[in-house]
Amino acid sequence: MKGVVLTTVGSSLLCQAVARGSSMPHTLRPLARAFAFGNMGELIFGVGLLYYFRLLERLAGTGKFGGFAFTTGALSYGLQLGLQAAYRLRRGMPTGPYGLIFASFVPFILDVPPTSRFTVCGLQMTDKAFVYLAGIQLILSSGVGSTMAAVCGLMAGLTYRANLFGMKQFRFPRWLSRFFSATLGRLLDARGNTAPRVQIYVPRNQQQIPLNSGGHVPRQMQQPHPSPSAVEPSQEAIAQLMGMGFDQERALWALQAANNDVEVAINMLVG
Repeated sequence: MKGVVLTTVGSSLLCQAVARGSSMPHTLRPLARAFAFGNMGELIFGVGLLYYFRLLERLAGTGKFGGFAFTTGALSYGLQLGLQAAYRLRRGMPTGPYGLIFASFVPFILDVPPTSRFTVCGLQMTDKAFVYLAGIQLILSSGVGSTMAAVCGLMAGLTYRANLFGMKQFRFPRWLSRFFSATLGRLLDARGNTAPRVQIYVPRNQQQIPLNSGGHVPRQMQQPHPSPSAVEPSQEAIAQLMGMGFDQERALWALQAANNDVEVAINMLVG
């Protein structure tokens, strides 16, 4: 996802600069179609959503999410071309990674629980509302074209969810995932390699568990016999975290530390 963010920003700025001076060269048009947003407003909201959806990459892993991005992006692009030909749109679809953005809304809606709740004018809302508002703004940015592009992205995301055509079996090669993590990934890593060690204090055993140890609990810190006062993780909560891509050991540890609170456990695992 970080590579997509950098490519989107760079290609959008480049294509806008080229378009001001003269017509866009044919060699740049495929790149512009896939990554470059048409105006600065779309770029701001689109890149913001792409950067936020890094959460999905952390949950699924780089290889699996890379397969998701490639398959849903390609399917969405094909659907856009089909709709454009069927309805004979003169202006065509807007440029930019609309397919990936709105395909990502499917796992975001279905798999990512809210982490905070608040009330606005008597209405109960969650922190996910801000992401939805940014998506609505992007849908309305170019009228009918952006709306149809968003629909194509959602359809691609639902198709991947249903695993039609065996889409979930596609993975990016490990060497390619490691390459992006070692190069482009470091540029957008807000924490960096010099981040301080984060400690989680578990009240029942008063031990500190570092979160930057690759997500695994050190063997010497594991407690096979928790105290009777600790809340035992439910099978439903464990299954929910495992369905999001975490292994059973990490899910069990996080739920024990969070007293079976799934939202707190997710924050500990992805924080």
